[in-house]
Amino acid sequence: MKNLDLPFVFKQMRTGGYYLRDAEKQAIAALTQPRLEGARAMLVQGLQGVGKSSLAASLAQALDADLVVEQFHSWTSPEELYQSINIHGLADKVAGNEEAETRRPGFLARVAAASHKGLVVALGDEFDKTPERVENLFLDVLQSGRVPDGEGGHLLINMDNVVWVFTSNRMRRFSRVFLRRVRRVHMEPLPVKLVEELMMRSTGASHDLCRAIRKISGEVVQQIDGRSDTYASPQELTNLVNEILHGRKVGVITNRNGMTRALLGWIAEDVETGFAKIEGSEHLQNRINALWGLVKRETK
Repeated sequence: MKNLDLPFVFKQMRTGGYYLRDAEKQAIAALTQPRLEGARAMLVQGLQGVGKSSLAASLAQALDADLVVEQFHSWTSPEELYQSINIHGLADKVAGNEEAETRRPGFLARVAAASHKGLVVALGDEFDKTPERVENLFLDVLQSGRVPDGEGGHLLINMDNVVWVFTSNRMRRFSRVFLRRVRRVHMEPLPVKLVEELMMRSTGASHDLCRAIRKISGEVVQQIDGRSDTYASPQELTNLVNEILHGRKVGVITNRNGMTRALLGWIAEDVETGFAKIEGSEHLQNRINALWGLVKRETK
């Protein structure tokens, strides 16, 4: 990547609504330098909801690059990364269309094709869910740029045009060999003040309401779900505030239960369990009552 104007790239990411942390700026600068040896690849780790996938999308937009995405699973196989099943084509084939295409290029084949046309950001989302044999495949891809085509040959990726972004929620540990091929980045949650500012900007709600909803959402995650490995994301919080405000406006949220249903619907893993735990906790009931009072004052 030659003549890349990084200050402009960072400005474009901020303009697009992405908050760049210092660690991310440093990693992007490291991976886009002309003299980098090896693949331009980063492994982004952090709590669920901190925005790991959004980093790749924002970077692709700022670079005017193609964004190629693969959502990894425990059942992902190396073969489907070369060629994957075309569900719609398969359905057409079953319906009698003999010319329907039942296969389509997989993730690596799409990255290879796009890399010869321009810049590419390749997002391997939740890469920690993959079996080790998929990780082993990427050891060779990141080193050589070669992609088996499934027919005994190889496709070649223009590695200089590709930034690889692998995300991980730390469901499993990666091999030391894989870690040597990527720049590791730890993504911290956004500062509380910034989250509240984003909520206010996106909803038009007061700071008091946004702060109260952010706080009680954190309690829901920790006390009701018992989770310490995630937190309510800015997107979830914004959607929650907007639902409450809109619901009050159109008359579908008229009491505390309606507001609580919205809260649990966006934040809790299980709504029914959430209601039961709130009823069994005097502390949470007091917090819900206080929030409902604030919502009523704000939406008169």
